Amino acid sequence: MKEKYILNIGKGVWIADWEGDPPRTLVRESAKQFSSREKAKKHIEVVKQTHPFRKLNYKIEKIYKMKTTKITYSKDYDLLFDLVMDGNVIPAFVDYNFNKELICRDVCSVKTLEYSSDIDFGVRGMSYMQSPKERKEFKQRCESLNLEFITNIKIA
Repeated sequence: MKEKYILNIGKGVWIADWEGDPPRTLVRESAKQFSSREKAKKHIEVVKQTHPFRKLNYKIEKIYKMKTTKITYSKDYDLLFDLVMDGNVIPAFVDYNFNKELICRDVCSVKTLEYSSDIDFGVRGMSYMQSPKERKEFKQRCESLNLEFITNIKIA
C-alpha cells in the first residue's frame, strides 16, 4: 500500500475534501487524503487562505493500514497429542471457572514437562491441568477444558 496522509487541525478534527472555512470533519475516515507529506504541506497553505485570521495547529498524520489476521483453531486432540509428544509447545485456549458463576477463557501452552512425565496445560507459571502421556486420558482432559489449539495463523 502506498503511503497516505491526512491533516489534523485539532483534537478529533481533520481537513475534509469539501467546501468550508476551513473544510473539516469529525470523522477521521472522511478526511481528505494526500499521496505524500509534501502535498499535505502544500494543502495547508491553500486551506489557510480560507481563514487568514484564524490560528490553527496543523498536524500531518500518516495513515496506517492494519493487516487482517485469520486464526484457525482445532479440537483434533489426536493431532495435538502427536504434536506435543514430538516436543512442540502448542498455543491453545482453555475454559476455566473464575468463580461458581463465571466461566472464563484463557490462553495457555500445551507441552511436555522436563521435570515430570506429564503434559502440562499452563500459562504464567500456573497449570490449569496436567495429563499423563497417554492418548485417551489426554483427550479426556482436553475435552474437560474445552481446549482449542491454534493450527494456522494467516496475515493478509
